[in-house]
Amino acid sequence: MVQEQQVLHCAGFGGSPPPCRKRVGTAGGPDLKCLDSCLCVEEFTYACSGIALALTSTELGQTPLILAGNDAQKKKYLGRLIEEPLLAAYCVTEPGAGSDVAGIKTKAEKKGDKWIINGQKMWITNGGVANWYFVLARSNPDPKCPASKAFTAFIVERDTPGVTPGRKEWNMGQRASDTRGITFEDVEVPEENVLLKEGDGFKVAMGTFDKTRAPVAAGATGVAQRALDEAVKYSLERKTFGAPICTASVDAGGVGDGPGAQEHLLCVGRQVSGF
Repeated sequence: MVQEQQVLHCAGFGGSPPPCRKRVGTAGGPDLKCLDSCLCVEEFTYACSGIALALTSTELGQTPLILAGNDAQKKKYLGRLIEEPLLAAYCVTEPGAGSDVAGIKTKAEKKGDKWIINGQKMWITNGGVANWYFVLARSNPDPKCPASKAFTAFIVERDTPGVTPGRKEWNMGQRASDTRGITFEDVEVPEENVLLKEGDGFKVAMGTFDKTRAPVAAGATGVAQRALDEAVKYSLERKTFGAPICTASVDAGGVGDGPGAQEHLLCVGRQVSGF
């Protein structure tokens, strides 16, 4: 992944698809729209969904900064992604809390002008190669505290003492993607690395999901187009009884229906990402 990252950076992608290069305050970069980003994601996933996942996960990790970071935070952390071939990661999912963001157990305790984070994250894409992480942790221990006020969002440097990436998970597919668990043990984070303010973390995390779902659909579109193209190619090359299998009605039906479904997927995706 490191070599691919360097090549993409030299090509002007800043270590990820163009969302990373979006103009964000003092960080710089061109002003790209959602549709532009989705078109790029489609092309990346068409070529390799594993590499695309690693790159779009940097977009996921940086979006909280775009939405909630101050100018100093954006310049320091987003600026790195533009100036150097680096990646970021979004650390929310835990062993016992996947989609249930409100159920995460990682804790953040305020001590003076620092926060101490303890807990474990799981299935973190770019976990072993990211330069920094977006981390969501529970800062209010009261179980009755509503989720909207119970969590705080942080930017955590990967080389901070106490941050330990686990072993690389061997995915069934997308093996180019670096997926790991990450342990946080008495990790000290300065107050300046808090996004917005204490208790605003859930809002930042949910806002990030709202902004990054369209590229997920674009990724599915790219993979589907590649699958269709490969199926058509094979149906033209593979022969039975002296003729390509695409001429047999039982085989041609499935391949023949593909372009229509794919066109529908493309149209819906364009409409959604264009808003």
